[in-house]
Amino acid sequence: MPRPINVLLTGGTGGLGRAIAHTFAAQRSIPFHITLLGRNEDRLRNAIADLPKRHGGSTRVHAYHVGDITAQTFWRNIPWSSNSNGADEGNSVQVPTVLVNAAGVVHRSLLPQQTEEQVQETLDVNLKATIWACQAFAQRDLVRARRKIELREEEQGGIEKVVKVVTPNIINISSLLGTHGGLGAAAYAASKAGIIGLSRALAAEYGRLGIRVNTLVPGYIDAGMAETESAEALKRIRGIVPLKRLGTAQEVADAAMFLALNDYANNCVLNLDGGLGATAGS
Repeated sequence: MPRPINVLLTGGTGGLGRAIAHTFAAQRSIPFHITLLGRNEDRLRNAIADLPKRHGGSTRVHAYHVGDITAQTFWRNIPWSSNSNGADEGNSVQVPTVLVNAAGVVHRSLLPQQTEEQVQETLDVNLKATIWACQAFAQRDLVRARRKIELREEEQGGIEKVVKVVTPNIINISSLLGTHGGLGAAAYAASKAGIIGLSRALAAEYGRLGIRVNTLVPGYIDAGMAETESAEALKRIRGIVPLKRLGTAQEVADAAMFLALNDYANNCVLNLDGGLGATAGS
C-alpha cells in the first residue's frame, strides 16, 4: 500500500475548505490523509465523518485536532507524529506534506463602523493564523521528518516505477479583495493582501528548504452566497463578472489540487475570478 500523503487543513468546515478536503479525500489514485484543525470540535467531527461517507465508504482514516489556530503556542505545541502508515497515535497529528490555509472570517461594514474586536478577529483568523501555520510547517524537526512522497505503480514483471513525486507545499487562500479592494471589507482586504505578501516572501525563503508556497485568489464563489445575498445582489454580481456567473467551491478545490501536485509551482498567485480582476470596475 502506498505511503499516505498527509494534508493539514484549516477552515475545513467552511464552504471552500470543505470542498478542498472532499476533493483531496476523493482521490482514488493518491492516498491523501486529511487532518482538519479548528476550534469547534462538533463541526470538525462532522466534517471528518462526512469525508469517507461522501466518497463511497473509503477506508482511509482522517482526523481532526482542536485548538486556537490564531495562537502561536497552539502550533508550537502540536504533538506531531511521523508514523509512515498514516494512522494517528493518540492525539498526535501527522507530519504534513501539504498545508492548506483556508480559514477566514469577514465583518461587512464600512471601516468607521467596525469595532476593534471585529478588526482584531479578522486579522487574527485570516492573517495571523496563516503566519503561525506556515512557521510551524518549516520547523526544523518537521523538515527533518518530512520527505518527498514517491507514488509508484507496478509494471509487468513486478517492477515498480515512480509515476508521481509530491514535494512539501503550502497553499494559502487569499481573495480578489486583497488585490483590488472593495466597499465594506477594509480589514478583510488588508488581511488577504497580507496573505499574498506572506506567500511571495515564503516562496523565496522556504524554496531553499524544498517547500513550495502558492496562493489562490478567488473572486465571487458560490459557497453559501445564496444564503447571505439577495437574488438582486447575486444578479448584479453575475453581471459584472466577464464569464457572467459565480465560481464554484469545486473549481477552487481543483485549483488547490493542481498546486499541490505540480512540482514546479512555487510563488504562484492563481486568480479564480472569472476575469473580474481584469475589468476596470473591479
